[in-house]
Amino acid sequence: MYQNDAIWGNQANIKRWILNVLMQISSAPGIENDVHPLIQELAKDGDAKKQELYKASLARGLEFHPLNIFPAPFASPSLLDRVQNRPDVEGNLRILKRNRSNARGTSVYIQPQAKPSIQAPDDTRFPLMEKVMEFLDSDQKVFLLLGDSGA
Repeated sequence: MYQNDAIWGNQANIKRWILNVLMQISSAPGIENDVHPLIQELAKDGDAKKQELYKASLARGLEFHPLNIFPAPFASPSLLDRVQNRPDVEGNLRILKRNRSNARGTSVYIQPQAKPSIQAPDDTRFPLMEKVMEFLDSDQKVFLLLGDSGA
């Protein structure tokens, strides 16, 4: 991506991040011997503008941006919880939720209902699916108006 501008384009911020990643990797033990020659090779690559970008990136140094990684929930109580004799509430809640879900069986389905108008009282509700199926089976037509529904 850094070297082949014809395919990847010439985005300076992407090139800068590639150099930044390579510099961060070069400080890792075990692979620094492989990365340093690559970084030195990139110093000679490209036109004057790309070499200027390379020198500016080296002069600026590493840019660290934290990556937020949230720890996975514990499957069992931690050592601190056991030492402090705290109960494993999350595990118990998961077990309770699973047991209730298994006991309930299939999920609860509430059929859609409707009212003739928004001002109609709640006791005038009717099963919406029946009305929709009646309409689809009939030869009635729908007239759609385009416009602002809130006007």
